[in-house]
Amino acid sequence: TPCPPSRRGLAEQRPRQSPDALRVLSSILARHAQAAWPEAIAADAEVGFKYKFFGQGRYRPAVGLIGAVSTPTGSSQFSAGAWEPGTKLTWAKDVPLGFSLSGNLNWSALAHKNGRYHYKGITLSVGHDLPLGFGGYWEVYGLSGPERGDSRQIMVATGITRSVGPHAQWDVSFSQRLTRMGPDRIYSGGFSLRRPLGLVFNGR
Repeated sequence: TPCPPSRRGLAEQRPRQSPDALRVLSSILARHAQAAWPEAIAADAEVGFKYKFFGQGRYRPAVGLIGAVSTPTGSSQFSAGAWEPGTKLTWAKDVPLGFSLSGNLNWSALAHKNGRYHYKGITLSVGHDLPLGFGGYWEVYGLSGPERGDSRQIMVATGITRSVGPHAQWDVSFSQRLTRMGPDRIYSGGFSLRRPLGLVFNGR
C-alpha cells in the first residue's frame, strides 16, 4: 500500500506533523498480515519527493505537492508485488495559541488482480507543541475502502511526534474507526527521513 512521506517541513515553522493517513492504512494491513503470519514481515519501501509551491503568509497556508512510489521490496506475504505510484496535495498553517492546522488530499494507484485501483483519502489535523521537543496532534481522515466496492472508512487519531535533527521524525499514534468498515483500533509507529533537494540543486 502506498505510504507517501511525512508532511513535516512544509512550512518554515513546523516542529511537528501527524503521520500520513495512507501510511496508517499500511500499518493496518501490516497488523492483519502479522496475525496471519507471526514471523517477522516487512512492508514495501517507498521513495518520494516534495515540492513546496509557497510558504505560509499572514492568512495563507503553505501549500505543497508530494509524489511517491511504493516499491515491491516487502515480505512476500505483504508486498503488493508491483510499483504503486501516489501523489498528495498538502497544506499547513500556524494559528493562534500555538496550534497548527494541516490537511491532505491523497491519490494512489494500487495494484489489484482486476487492474489498478484508484485509492483516495482526505485528512484534517490539529497540532500543538509539547515539552522537551515533542509535538502532539489530533486528526480525522476518510479513506477509500481497501478493495473495490468497499465502503469508505472514517477514523480519528491522536499521537505524539519527535523531531530528530532538521530532516527526520519519529511518531507513535492511536486510531479509532467511526464507521462500520475497518478495524476497531490501530496502534502504529513510524520514522520519516527526508533530504532537501535544494541542497543538491544549490551545490551545497
